Amino acid sequence: MARIDELEKRYPTLPRDVIIKWDVFKHGVRDNKDIDEVSYWRPAGHGSYLSYDEDYTIERLKQETPWRFKEGYMLVPDMNIWMKSGLGFPLYRKENSPYTIRVTGTEGKFALYDGEEKVNVDLYRGPQTNFMPGLKTSKGTLAQELIMLWRRCYCIFPVRFCEYFTTGEECKFCNYNHTQEDARRSGLSRHVTINADETAEALKLYGSQLRLLEGQIESGGFAKSETEASVNVRFVDRLSNALPYRTHMKLIGEAMPRKELQRLRDSGLAGIRMAFETIDERLFPIINPGKTKHMSYQGWLEAVQDAVEIFGVGNVAAKTIGGVTMQGPEGYPTWQEARDSHVEGDRWMISHGVYPCMDSLRWAPGSPYSRDPGNRDKYPPSEFFLDCIAAHDKAMEEYGFYEKLNKFLYCGLDCQIRPYVGEVGIIKRAGDFGTWMGEVVPYEQNWMAQFLDSIKQKEMAKV
Repeated sequence: MARIDELEKRYPTLPRDVIIKWDVFKHGVRDNKDIDEVSYWRPAGHGSYLSYDEDYTIERLKQETPWRFKEGYMLVPDMNIWMKSGLGFPLYRKENSPYTIRVTGTEGKFALYDGEEKVNVDLYRGPQTNFMPGLKTSKGTLAQELIMLWRRCYCIFPVRFCEYFTTGEECKFCNYNHTQEDARRSGLSRHVTINADETAEALKLYGSQLRLLEGQIESGGFAKSETEASVNVRFVDRLSNALPYRTHMKLIGEAMPRKELQRLRDSGLAGIRMAFETIDERLFPIINPGKTKHMSYQGWLEAVQDAVEIFGVGNVAAKTIGGVTMQGPEGYPTWQEARDSHVEGDRWMISHGVYPCMDSLRWAPGSPYSRDPGNRDKYPPSEFFLDCIAAHDKAMEEYGFYEKLNKFLYCGLDCQIRPYVGEVGIIKRAGDFGTWMGEVVPYEQNWMAQFLDSIKQKEMAKV
């Protein structure tokens, strides 16, 4: 019996697609040629999470699979495979994973194997992202060097550098600065900082070609919140005025004082997600030494509550990382204790109008935790994630948060493939992500709804 079937019996209240997403996300997939069929050529970027294996860098990938690199692009599989619910999952490589992705022989359709046993699920390659490689600013800079474009969503990194690395106070799981070095060694260099005015020009170019729906700004870590806020306010202001219409713009960043949050809101920011990493009071300063100096643990809690008052319930989220509280000598010795801490933090956030997002720990090359091989054995099983997801759904229902959630904060188009949690309630309410986004995105712009309809039409034509 496949692992998915066993987990489905243990978690009968969770949709099967949710179980598949999180178990594959937790285990990764073994590398093979078939993965290239669900990959796309992505402009120069960073490779912090290409793999679960600590030594699997971009440099190593280029040496072993040179066909995945050409002229500043690399073939990336992490955001282009979906199930009939519209729920997808990233494909991170892991050499000893039980899972593989294989071509079925039907164009655009793939199978998931657990060892040599086929898992009962159909996987589909999504529509290709168009990076519009010819678009250039007036200074001759390619727009793709300034903005990462998905289908109708975009992401901007004003600063790809974290100040905490210079003092040895980076978050223990993070390798943000090292990703730049890794990419540069493979000829995939990218701007460490970009110009707000030129980025706004690039956004205007993209917006002239298609209707953009939502955008995300994510910066490196700053030791002073005033500096971070000034950078982000400048970008939010320029980008908000670059198009003749408003896109839903959210920011991933650190905690900051109320006056800085208000400045961002006044500049046009619609939502914010603070990267807590953990809400466990005991472990927060250990996992996040720099962030703790930036603002105390209590300050982070106050900041996220201030954000709710400023942006409104449903427009504020806090990101945590499942499994990070088991790392190092100070971490929880059992996954059950780590689970209980995580669930307690989730409930606090939801009860205070904050949407909790959960990513999953990876051993990123160059991060402090990755330097201790013993940490690899301190990784929670799938049951940790599924228990947390079930508890998350229960709390969301209890506080009526699904009805308050801004659908662009948890975007059901391109961004939902990431492991942010929330799928259970969305599938229960809407059935699929195209329908979920239907209230806020017209059908002609809702590529997910169109994509899922095309799958249904092809299957009906075969009957």
